[in-house]
Amino acid sequence: MPEAKMALLQDADIVIVGGGLAGNSLAAALSGLGFRLALVDNKPAVATSGNAVAKGPSKALALSLTTQRFLQTLGLWEGLKNEASPITEVHVSEQGRFGRTLLQASMQGLSALGFVVDSNRLEQHLFNHTQTLPDVKIIQDMTVSDHQLLGNPLIIAADGAHSQ
Repeated sequence: MPEAKMALLQDADIVIVGGGLAGNSLAAALSGLGFRLALVDNKPAVATSGNAVAKGPSKALALSLTTQRFLQTLGLWEGLKNEASPITEVHVSEQGRFGRTLLQASMQGLSALGFVVDSNRLEQHLFNHTQTLPDVKIIQDMTVSDHQLLGNPLIIAADGAHSQ
């Protein structure tokens, strides 16, 4: 591993392994709290630069109202709200069974129960924001093994189900 990347890891109070939705959201939430943060992403820098589309096919992603409020608290919702579709009603049933549940935002005094957004757009928006945070050092095109992180006080695995 290049010495520059290793130095960034060693200087961090918190290392977040994973540059996707969870890792970037966590980095944004922890930014400004006085920690030196390192976000390790195995994607090469060219894959996430500018407005490049995030990895994989685009998917519709349903965000709960709590997640929308979290993004709003971080100042990230403004850049997404015009592209988000509100969820105003949820119908829950099982075919061939008796009964159903209907959840309506209006019955709860809400304008929406949640929102549907494009997963790639959300990931790119989060990454672009994380790049602007002065206390977050992004280390791309790197995979991390256990021994490389032994000196760090806190390591957070946010790189998915197959995390090392």
